[in-house]
Parts: sequence; C-alpha cells; structure tokens
Amino acid sequence: MVVDRLTNKCSIWTRACLFNLGLEHFFYPTKKNADVILMFHNVLEKTNLALNMRNIGVADFERILKYLKRNYQVVTLKEILETPGTGQRIAITFDDGLVNNLHHALPVLEKHQLPATFFVTTSWLAGRSTLWPDELSRLLQHQRGEIHLNEKIFFRKYRNLFVEKTTGERLESVMQEMDIDAIDQWLDDLAQHCGYQPAHDLTREDEWRVMKGEEIRIMSQSPMISIGSHAVSHVNLKYASDDLLKDELTESKKYLEQVTGKAINDFAFPFGAYDRRVAEAAVYAGYHNLIGVEPCAGDLPISNCPASRYGIYNDISTTESLHRINQLFS
Repeated sequence: MVVDRLTNKCSIWTRACLFNLGLEHFFYPTKKNADVILMFHNVLEKTNLALNMRNIGVADFERILKYLKRNYQVVTLKEILETPGTGQRIAITFDDGLVNNLHHALPVLEKHQLPATFFVTTSWLAGRSTLWPDELSRLLQHQRGEIHLNEKIFFRKYRNLFVEKTTGERLESVMQEMDIDAIDQWLDDLAQHCGYQPAHDLTREDEWRVMKGEEIRIMSQSPMISIGSHAVSHVNLKYASDDLLKDELTESKKYLEQVTGKAINDFAFPFGAYDRRVAEAAVYAGYHNLIGVEPCAGDLPISNCPASRYGIYNDISTTESLHRINQLFS
C-alpha cells in the first residue's frame, strides 16, 4: 500500500512537471477521435475546498479552457449530440445554475469565445433560493460530531463527506431518497443543531444562490451560451411520484422558455440519476436531448439514449483533471 501511494505521488509529480513545461504530449503519443462532454458546476473567485468538490476557482477554470482551446475542438453540446464528427471534440456543460455561473464562468467563456450549455435548476418556482445539496454542504462545515438520520449514524470521513458507519453510504445519497419537504425540514433541524443559518449568509451568495429569471435571461443572450433544464427542485427523479416527476420536467421547461424566449430542448438529470420511467417522462415532456453522467445502459426504449459526461471537481489538481481528459482520447 505504501509503495503504491508513493508510486502514485511520483506519477502525479512527474505529470505536473511535464505539463508545466508543455511536454505532456509524451504521455499521449497518439489520440483517437472521440467526443467528450465535460461537466462543471460552480466557478468561484477562489476554489473553496472546505465547501464541497463541485467548485473550482476562476484561475483554474481559465487554465482548463485555455488548454482545451489549444488542444481540442471545443464545440457546442448540440453539435456533439446531433452531428457526427471525426475529430477530437469537447463540449462544456454546467449543472445547477448557481449565480456564480453568471458572475465568474460566463466572462471567461466569452473572453475565450468558447461555447457552453448551462443546465439550470428553477428552484425559485418552489420558493427556494438554494439547492438542498448546497445547503447541506454549508451546514456540514459547522457540524460537530455524528449525524443521525433515519435510524442511521453518519460520521465525517473527509471534509464535508459524511458516511454511514457500517455500510459506508454517503449522507447525500441517503437523503436523495427522501421527499423534498422532508429534506427541507431535516435541514432546518440540522441548522438549529449547528447554530448556523445559511439563508442569513448573504455575503457569499456565489456559493449557494440559484439564478433568478433576469439573470438566466442575461446568460441566454450570450452567443456563447445555451440553456437547458435541470428540473425544479434538484430531487432524484427516480424517487419522485408520477405527478412530481411531471411537474419537475414540465414546469422548469415552461419557465425557462418564458424567460429566455427560446425552445428548451436539453435536459440534464439531477445527480445524473434516471431509469426507464424518468427517461420516458422526459421525452414525453418535449426534451430532445437527455444528459446523464454515467454511460447509458442502452436498454431504454428511446432513440436518444442519455449522453454521459466527465465531471471536473476539486478533489484532484487542475493538472490531473487535464491528464484525465487527455486519457479519454487515448
């Protein structure tokens, strides 16, 4: 184990050195033609490791974009999904639709003239300015000791990652099976226990606030940007009732079309989670392109099997993220 860790650290250090020297192509003597869809979430002024893995700093985001522009064809998501290609193509996507996308991601994309698709959660329709996974992240920063939920006990394994003592289940994964109202109530109780009220922390809204209608409209007016839906409440749709599933799909689509004045044809499943029922409901709601995370199992009765994506997170360095992107073409 110790030898493996040392070997891995040496490999990472070597890659970092070669990347800094612009010699990383020695790792990838040949590259195959392929299409890769990248998934980002949040771009902040600086990476906040204590918050969650879903954010990266502006400087890291710009470094990634510069590298992609030099080494690949950065195209729209629509082009990858609807037009056969023979090159090495990459599409950039964002999930959730937090206001930091407007404040920090959009200016960098426009600076480098690179297209991106933003899958926006319309939680304001349900009276929520924040998504529950982001509220959970902020509360867990203030949590001391164990957490009890549904007769299970969770402990901090790493930063804000809490896992069940015996099964190793992630707290967030267990919560996905809960009704959204039950999640809200449980988070309120956790806030009381922690002595911290996230809604009062207005100075750091880039970390938690979902974009409002006018902000979404401004995003959609950029020639670099396409808007897609990410449902209303960011619930795991596999556990939603038929009525809730319909509302999550149709109400978000209707609202985004009203705000942007454009057809909303793309849908990204919250948590990348879907099954046959959810996929069929999304197609019935009028979405043409369905986006997940993991590769599609291929057994869904629809022609447009949900596309998979590679996520960019802050649990590894920017160099390692670029290395892994390159590996997808090797």
